[in-house]
Amino acid sequence: MQLIGSAVLMTVCFLGTYAVPNYIEPQKADNNQNEVIGLLVAQMRSALIDTRALTPAESTCATTYNNRTQQINNLLTTQTNACFENANRTLVANNQTANATIANIRKNLQTVQQQLANCSAIADTSKFLNCTTASFDKNIQLLDEANSQAYQAEAQIAANQSLVIVVRQACVSAAIGSGKTNLTLAANAYQLCLSNISSQRMVGTSLELFN
Repeated sequence: MQLIGSAVLMTVCFLGTYAVPNYIEPQKADNNQNEVIGLLVAQMRSALIDTRALTPAESTCATTYNNRTQQINNLLTTQTNACFENANRTLVANNQTANATIANIRKNLQTVQQQLANCSAIADTSKFLNCTTASFDKNIQLLDEANSQAYQAEAQIAANQSLVIVVRQACVSAAIGSGKTNLTLAANAYQLCLSNISSQRMVGTSLELFN
């Protein structure tokens, strides 16, 4: 009984420790959260009760607790998977928007490259100079637009990625916080169930003494 209580307490404490968003590098955040969720599932499984050595009444309490713990485990897995899936969908959508901007940047650069190539191909000196001066302002304008769009796209990509990470971590932390609460309630219900059995035994013993 003490062993089960320790396992439950350790799981709840572990949940509580992690249920605060941590803002770290994207790849490290992915790895860290995956490892934590795996450890949480393992902790929950280790808290399951072996019913073989229990009385029928205690076994009923334990089976109810085990079933509830498994439900909490499944719910946590489902919720955290949803957090990552939603984050991935958002990243894909953000990348599609960024790709449209990048495609326009490439188009501007290709236009400039083509114009420079056209001018460079002119053998006549006078026509070559006329081509260069005539296209200079337009080329500068296209390059300036490409440069501005590149800076904007770079900043937007970084901002979007940071926002997705923050939202995802908050989502995972909320799921873990809910798991902590549910696991605590399940453990308390199990303890109450055992207490009721003990009380019933004491009542039965008292009645036997009176008889």
